[in-house]
Amino acid sequence: MGFTGKTAVVIGGGTGMGASIAQALAGAGVRVMIADADADMAEAVAQGIGGLWAQVNPASNSDLGAVAYKAADALGDIDILVNAAPVQVLHKPLDQVTEAEFDTLLLAQTKPLYLAARHFAPAMQARRSGVILNLIGPAKSQSVWADAARGWAMAATKSMALDLGPHGIRVNALSVLADTTPALPSFLGGAKNDDRARRLAAIPLGRYALPDDLAQAALFLCSEPASLITGTVLDIDGGAGL
Repeated sequence: MGFTGKTAVVIGGGTGMGASIAQALAGAGVRVMIADADADMAEAVAQGIGGLWAQVNPASNSDLGAVAYKAADALGDIDILVNAAPVQVLHKPLDQVTEAEFDTLLLAQTKPLYLAARHFAPAMQARRSGVILNLIGPAKSQSVWADAARGWAMAATKSMALDLGPHGIRVNALSVLADTTPALPSFLGGAKNDDRARRLAAIPLGRYALPDDLAQAALFLCSEPASLITGTVLDIDGGAGL
């Protein structure tokens, strides 16, 4: 799929969906740096794929700047940037979400995308090539403000694609409801078993996404066969968001 000699940084790659993507990229021959808030998990994933790792607060300007510098120093030009920092869902009526909870949710979904683009896009622009893949929350999360933050991330992805396209950079997003990642319990909001069963039954294809579903979609969007795809938000949810 055209990954020979490619490099990648996966922000949030120490667990869940980010780890699945990092493992898939490494398996395709990409040299990968894992950047995660949990140093132990980042190191474990990196050791498993023969990659590098760094601890990072994805909402910290100085942290992202340091990761960009470390990645460039260790790997050279970065071809692929994956923003997979965990997103949050708050299962509360919209008027019961506190200001602090709202700030935390919005920060987690929006600022990492801004900061990562700020620190990694300029080098991609200079050499007129690169791929950015954003992971955003699932559709219809039953959380008003989480859905609103997701809308921001979708709009940001499309606007980034429009702005960076003339510089040879593609920007896409994956919206995933996965069975084996931390996002699922958050999406379900502690629902009882019978409620969970009803939600599963409402998915047209009858199951949540598995790591390989996510990995294969990510590999495709980052690959040469997808060279004309940009500004796309791909739902990996079995039709749950329809």
